[in-house]
Amino acid sequence: MPTTDLNVSPGTIFENLQFGAMGHVEVLYDNRFGASLDVAYMDLGSGRTFPAIGGSVKASVKQLVTEGFFGYRFWSEDRNWAEAYAGGRWWYNQLGVDANVPGNTFSRTITEQWVDPVIGVRGQYFLSDTWSLYGSGNIGGFGLVSEFTWGAQAGVGYHFNENWALHLQYKAVGVNYDNGKSGRSAFSYDTITHGPLLGVAFSF
Repeated sequence: MPTTDLNVSPGTIFENLQFGAMGHVEVLYDNRFGASLDVAYMDLGSGRTFPAIGGSVKASVKQLVTEGFFGYRFWSEDRNWAEAYAGGRWWYNQLGVDANVPGNTFSRTITEQWVDPVIGVRGQYFLSDTWSLYGSGNIGGFGLVSEFTWGAQAGVGYHFNENWALHLQYKAVGVNYDNGKSGRSAFSYDTITHGPLLGVAFSF
C-alpha cells in the first residue's frame, strides 16, 4: 500500500477551510475531582477545473478530534494546581475525492474512526495575580487501538479577574494508526496536527 507524506502550512489550511470549530469545557468538584471535554473539528475542501478538457477534481478532508478526561488534582496551593488525568481520544477522519473528465468519473470516500485510551498530567502556575503558565502532556494508544498517540499543550494566561481570562497557547496532537486491513479497506494515519490557540475562558 503506498504512503504519502503531507506537510500543510497554516496559510494553506485557512485558504481551503470550509468550516472549523473548537470548544473546551470542564468541571471541578471539591477542588480535587474533575472532568473535561475538548472538541476540535476541521473541514477542508479544494477544487480545480480544467476548461481545456472540460474536467474537474475536488478533494475534501474532515477531521474531528474529541477528548474526554477524568482528573484528580493531587496538588493544590492557592490558585496553583497539578492534576493527573485519564480518558479517551476519539478520532474521526473522512477523506473524499471526486474527479470528472470526459468519458470517465471517479468518486471515492474513506471514513475511519477509533478511540484511543490516554493518560496524562497538566497544571497551572501563577506568576502574579494576573499572569499564569499552563502546561499539559499525555500519551496513549499503547498498541491497543492505534500504535501510539500523544498530546502536548502549553501557554500563558492573562486573568482580568477571578472569572475571566485570556489564554494564548500552542497545542500539538499526534497519532500513528493502522486499521490492519488490506486492499481498498486499508487505512493508515500517521500525522501531527499543531498550531497556536487564542481563547477566552470563563470560570464560575
